[in-house]
Amino acid sequence: MIDNIWEKGDRFLKKIQAAIDKYDVGAELSGVAPMFFITFKKDETGAYKDKRTDFYTQLIRKGFFFTPHHHAYISYSHAEADLDKTVQAVEESMAYLQDKYKR
Repeated sequence: MIDNIWEKGDRFLKKIQAAIDKYDVGAELSGVAPMFFITFKKDETGAYKDKRTDFYTQLIRKGFFFTPHHHAYISYSHAEADLDKTVQAVEESMAYLQDKYKR
């Protein structure tokens, strides 16, 4: 069971990282396969705080509650389809940020 969570989490984090890499919004992924965290690089303007708030608000609007100040987790019961929907929500939220915070 634990191996399943780690394998699933590894695939999931690779997809999350690909979504983050697609958009230049200062997002960073940290953590390990079953426990991850998405945050934003600090900048001199403090916009990272607004990006963080906007990103997590967008996720909530899409039906995914992740706290902006703590790791998120996956479990054995998460199906690949669930994780793929999560990746899609992360990608859409990153696209929202890129559009809102154009340089």
